[in-house]
Amino acid sequence: MAGCAKIPLRRLFLIWIAESTSPSLQSLDAVIRNDPTAVLKDWRISGILNSVVILSPALSVAYKSLGGGHSHYVQLSDTVQIGLTGPPGTQNLGFGLSQFINATLPWFKDPGFPNRVYGFNLYIAAADETALLDGPMPNYVEDIQSSMNLEQSTTITADVAAVVCQQNLQLSNSTHQLATIFNDPNATYRGYGSPNPPTVANTWVNEQWNRLSMLLPDSHNMSNILVGSWSLRLGETFGDHLWQYTVSRQNYTGTWRITKSSIQLIDAVSKNLTVPDTGILGNNSRSLDLYTAALAEYDWRFRNSSDSPDFVLHDKDKYGARIKSDSTFIASMIWSRLAATDGPENWAPGTSLGIFGDSHPELQYDTDVKREVWATTIRPNWAIAIVLALNPALLLASLLFRIIVWPSSPIGEGFGLVSLLASTREDSRVLLRGAGFSGKLRQPVLVRFSTMENGQVAKGAAKIVTELTRRSQKSERLSKGVLYS
Repeated sequence: MAGCAKIPLRRLFLIWIAESTSPSLQSLDAVIRNDPTAVLKDWRISGILNSVVILSPALSVAYKSLGGGHSHYVQLSDTVQIGLTGPPGTQNLGFGLSQFINATLPWFKDPGFPNRVYGFNLYIAAADETALLDGPMPNYVEDIQSSMNLEQSTTITADVAAVVCQQNLQLSNSTHQLATIFNDPNATYRGYGSPNPPTVANTWVNEQWNRLSMLLPDSHNMSNILVGSWSLRLGETFGDHLWQYTVSRQNYTGTWRITKSSIQLIDAVSKNLTVPDTGILGNNSRSLDLYTAALAEYDWRFRNSSDSPDFVLHDKDKYGARIKSDSTFIASMIWSRLAATDGPENWAPGTSLGIFGDSHPELQYDTDVKREVWATTIRPNWAIAIVLALNPALLLASLLFRIIVWPSSPIGEGFGLVSLLASTREDSRVLLRGAGFSGKLRQPVLVRFSTMENGQVAKGAAKIVTELTRRSQKSERLSKGVLYS
């Protein structure tokens, strides 16, 4: 629109200058060349030329500053499939570690609690409680994304199940209980090295005294896990510092935001209801050996940088904060292992059986989803009318002025430098001496448009003559019914 208005506006300015009492040659030249940097005595012409140059980017900036509005519509109910799965593109990657890293890395980049959500499905309820929600199946997410524009986003809200890990604060460290646990033939230690129970410190981390390990009292029951840490320097053993964690499936209400290229969990609310376990946790033997390295990887007590003399810890520095959450680690470990071995993508074709022959249809189910589609729009504001109407208004004004004034103006359709040279009287060109190379005149040269017939200046004649002068004189107007050249 700014480009369409530029040519009519330039012609409008030329007509206005020609109609003024004393138009200068320099002013006409600056408008013809559209040069806002020309040195002119008439500040009005300079102001107009600069305004025309600034107008287009100024309107563009003003238009963009009016963004930030939103419009949306709500689809109250939409039945979709939900399952124990990861974000699109992460399915069938290895045997759980890839999903584990994808789920936990956003939290470890910016750790915090309580009530914080991360990535596709991670919800940190508290320092000792973490949930990983079942999410929309990849095909559903990709179908939504394929129908969206870049400025659109969709939020979906659904009641789902979640893998939840909570610390059991009622653990008794009595000698009798610990002896019973450690002597149980079904107990499975997760770690490396010696002494018994195996640890992760000796092999994976260069740590001489501290030890860290986890224990499943029943190798077929992933709902009960013990984590222990101890110091050989102090003569401690695995049972001296134990934390017990319980893992269960619980009901949650989750809300996701889907954009053209991503999906993000934005809210999670517990319904305080436990999903009955059909054996997915309580009777499901899945090796967790590879996660022992990650147990130390995400435990700040094993970060060697904390012992460096160059390490400066600030209270508000999230990159140096010593934050750990075993519940986050354990919940992510169990969830990622189940997604890799028992998730919907790993069932045998045409059956409800997983790759180990187990039947877990509860890991994929239909549920009602509330869907809202959002689009980024311009904020409702009266200023938008000015921004959008200014260029058309200028174009209309220039056209109206042209219709009213142009028939009597000496400025023709193709008026330009050639027009000036062709119509300038030879005896007045002496005022242009010295400007042949630089284009700069020593003094202002005024322009008067007049009509001529048979070599004499006469009003109503058929030829337009441009007279260069030092005196201020008003140009003559054209008459109706006369053909001018």
